[in-house]
Amino acid sequence: YGSHTIKIQVIDKNGNILKENTRRFNKTKPNAEINLGEPAVNQNVSDNLHIRGWAMSSGMNTTVKVFIDNNEVPDISRELRPDVINAVKGYGTIKENPMPGFVKDYDITNLAYGSHTIKIQVIDKNGNILKENTRRFNRKKPSVLTAIDTPREGNIITKDLDISGWVMSTSGKIKVYVLCNGTMLGEVNRNVIRSDVLNVIKGYGDKAINPTPGYHGKFDLSKYKDGKIALTLLVTDEKGITITQQSVNVMLIKYDSEIYLNNPYNNSYVKDNLHVEGSVKTIAPNTSIKGYLDGKLIGISTINNNNYSLNYNVDDVKDGNHILKIDLLSNDEIIKTKSINIKVNKGYKGDIAIDYIDYNDDTDMNKNITYQESLLLKNDNEIKLKGWAITNDSKSSQKVRVFVDNIEKGEVTRHNREDVLRNIKGYGDESINPTPGYFASLKNLTDGTHTISVRVYNHLDEEVHRKDFKVQIYSRMKVGIDVSEHNGNIDWGKVKRSGIEFAMIRAGYRGYETGAFQQDMNFIYNIKQAKAVGLEVGVYFFSQAKNYNEGIEEAWKVNDYLNLLGIYLDYMPALDIEYSSCGGGTCGRADHISASDRIDVARGFIYGCHSVGRRAMIYTFANWLRGGDGVNLNNANPDEVWVAQWPKENIDSGSLVVQKSSYTGMHTMWQYTDNGHIDGISGPVDMNLKYN
Repeated sequence: YGSHTIKIQVIDKNGNILKENTRRFNKTKPNAEINLGEPAVNQNVSDNLHIRGWAMSSGMNTTVKVFIDNNEVPDISRELRPDVINAVKGYGTIKENPMPGFVKDYDITNLAYGSHTIKIQVIDKNGNILKENTRRFNRKKPSVLTAIDTPREGNIITKDLDISGWVMSTSGKIKVYVLCNGTMLGEVNRNVIRSDVLNVIKGYGDKAINPTPGYHGKFDLSKYKDGKIALTLLVTDEKGITITQQSVNVMLIKYDSEIYLNNPYNNSYVKDNLHVEGSVKTIAPNTSIKGYLDGKLIGISTINNNNYSLNYNVDDVKDGNHILKIDLLSNDEIIKTKSINIKVNKGYKGDIAIDYIDYNDDTDMNKNITYQESLLLKNDNEIKLKGWAITNDSKSSQKVRVFVDNIEKGEVTRHNREDVLRNIKGYGDESINPTPGYFASLKNLTDGTHTISVRVYNHLDEEVHRKDFKVQIYSRMKVGIDVSEHNGNIDWGKVKRSGIEFAMIRAGYRGYETGAFQQDMNFIYNIKQAKAVGLEVGVYFFSQAKNYNEGIEEAWKVNDYLNLLGIYLDYMPALDIEYSSCGGGTCGRADHISASDRIDVARGFIYGCHSVGRRAMIYTFANWLRGGDGVNLNNANPDEVWVAQWPKENIDSGSLVVQKSSYTGMHTMWQYTDNGHIDGISGPVDMNLKYN
């Protein structure tokens, strides 16, 4: 199509051109039009693509070709379309277009799922393309709905699997398989008529596509091990591409079996020999029994007349709880398991004594004390432990170890103690305990509270007995005071210059009768001025709380006071728990509460402080830290203890005369007198030491 030349020549008999004339003319391309009715733009198609439309041309003898993804679709049918002839003008008449319509039902199951291109071409008799039209359509996976009727989730099944259910699909060209733990078992038979399914399930094809929605399959699971297995219903298209799948977890027990354990019974005690006996009920072939203790194989038993037995010596098994497991096997596969708890108690016992503790004080004088549950020492002390330890274990090498905060420390030497062998009975003689005595030395303990533990072990390295005590190590003592509005107007500069290093300042109190909160009148002045001159500060609150909740309230009130001031505390807030001064400690609202309520008050204050991100100290006199009147405030588990204790012996601490406390429990602050005298304060003042 396009421009061409026509040439006319006059030629004589000898072939000579006598005259020549030329002219240009154009061959016009016929008009053509295509209309593709189906498929629509981006139409979703499953298995069969229905193609229908029309093509008109002003040229004679044209053809229509159809391509999908550039592959020609064969055998396109043409059809009469008088509606098109009558309606479409300018593209020829019925003479040029006797059959404008084209139609084709084309199987697209060989196409991949996703987007594809259909192309329509009008072509003249010389193969020239007069018109072309393209469009996208989608091959969609069939819609499939499945159900596994049997077995159900969690069912117990035998080796003969019988699986049934139904599958509905918009495609009639699907296959349904069953897998076990991901391994193919085989294809099911889809030959079960399910009118109930066809009546209820809509949108997944009709009866014409799904004449027999039900399926049924039988498979042998004898090669699979007993236990939890996954059964999967797999639906594919005819090319094996997965469309959907559904799984259920079931318990495979190929043979119905039971283990009976006659000895030992659950939680029974074993001293030396573990005797296991019982019976089984099973039809499984080639059976045997294996016994395990905490996962270790302890024996294998054949089964005779359904009975089995095992024996195992527990000499090398540690005392305590252990798991005994019995496995029933068929052809070396576990088909049944039974487990119980047993308690091994070989009867080992021991005893430990800490006779005394040696240490060096600041004057480098040797000191020794009898054993007590806690000890306060300066950090340059060496602690020497002396005592004895024995056990009744004839195989033991009498191991004695010393731990600090559960970490083994120091070397332990052993020596003879005839007095122990003579007086301590029930643990054997010298042949079992040749060197009962021990000596251990601990050095370089860090500041803070530590738990020291002396422990003795049997030949299995099991702890047989222990004795613990606490030691509090400090670098130095700081001297401080505690004050309230009762101390009047304080000259804090003079207090600082007198050698005072810290102050505990009363923040407030609860009324003796009404229980109303009152802020100490001098609190704000005292805490600001003490901080201004460089003293370390803490606060305390005088308690008249009667229960746990009121203890929490007092903690929160202290926190409110501090948050309003925005002052950083060097020491944690303390709750002052003592008798009131009302009527000599008889008419305060908390003077007559029970011992348990008083401890609950301390617990409440500690919880209240912790809930707002603070730690908590308890102040009280030594008697209520030792269990006096039934009260031991240590049982409230405070973060620190501040003890009021004013004994009789005088000792010198720097420029101040203090007294040595007789309270040996753990504490970080000691109020050693209520009758101190300091420049800057008129009258007596409470004096304290802080172990740093």
